[in-house]
Order: sequence, then C-alpha cells, then structure tokens
Amino acid sequence: MTTQRVVTVASPEILRGHFTAGDFGGRAEAGYNLGLDEGVSLTPYAAIAGNSFSAPAYQESAVSGPSSFALAYAAQTYGLLHTELGGRLGQNFAMGSDTVAAEIHAAWSHQFVDNTASNASFQSLTGSGFGVSGAIIPRETADLGAGLKVTGAGGFSGGARVDSQLGGGFTAVSGSVNIGYSW
Repeated sequence: MTTQRVVTVASPEILRGHFTAGDFGGRAEAGYNLGLDEGVSLTPYAAIAGNSFSAPAYQESAVSGPSSFALAYAAQTYGLLHTELGGRLGQNFAMGSDTVAAEIHAAWSHQFVDNTASNASFQSLTGSGFGVSGAIIPRETADLGAGLKVTGAGGFSGGARVDSQLGGGFTAVSGSVNIGYSW
C-alpha cells in the first residue's frame, strides 16, 4: 500500500510512504446436526478462531518540501484469538426442482487478546511519540446472523447473508452475496 498526504502547517509538505502488510487467520469448528423434522435441523457448535496481522516498519519521506511531519513506526504484529459457543437453526424448502435453505444463528463469543495499540512518532520532532489504537472489541459479544441460499438442479446456486457482532458499545455488521456453480 502506498500512502500520500499533504501537510500545510508552516510550508506545504507532500509525504509518501509504502508498506506491504500480511494477514493470516484460521478457524476450527465442531458441531452436531440434530435433525428436528423433515428438512429442519438444529446444530449446536463450538469454535475457535485466530488471526495474526503483521505490519512492517513504516517511514514516510518528503516528495516535496521539508519532512518535518513525516511519520514513522516500528514493525508490529497483532494477534487475536476468540472462541464461540452457539447454535444454528436451518430449514430446507423444495421449490420445484430447486432447494431453498434458510438459516439463523446465535452465539456467545469471548475475545482472549485485544491489544491493537501501536506507537508512532514524527521523525524530525524529538519526543513526539504518540499512541494509536485500532478498534477495541469487547471481551464478551453476541454473534447473530441469518442467511438464505438457493440451489438449482443444474448446479447453480446463489445466496445472501448478514452477520452482526454486538456488545458493550460495539456493533459490527457485515453482509455478503454469493453465486456459485457445482459440477
């Protein structure tokens, strides 16, 4: 990623920096599908998920003007780990030769690691260090979601899903739409 910003305090400065960050994550989940009725299932589950984000050292340089307000920070790796305990309720409906699958889920999530703080400084201003924090996710949250998927007899499928994470003054909502083909 390349950044460029303009600072106009005493004289105009155009500052540029470049970095390539890495992100790696994984999830393991186990559950048991309880068939409640024809096409209806309840699946209690437990999951653990982790994520590691590595930001390299970053330093801005002046494209034009002095570099009085050029930022710099050291390399940093952030790790996040959380567990979930919840359930999914799903039902399949026949619609001609197609199948419609509807699902809702609810889970309790516990965050084990929540430190996303980093220190930065202005390169030419001695003692100008300051802290920067990312979004802080509460340790305990509720995860809620719903989805709908249509699978055709010819192998085509499409769906939509919305998920949310709620807790302690924190709300995150995400949505996705997908299409697919299986052969």
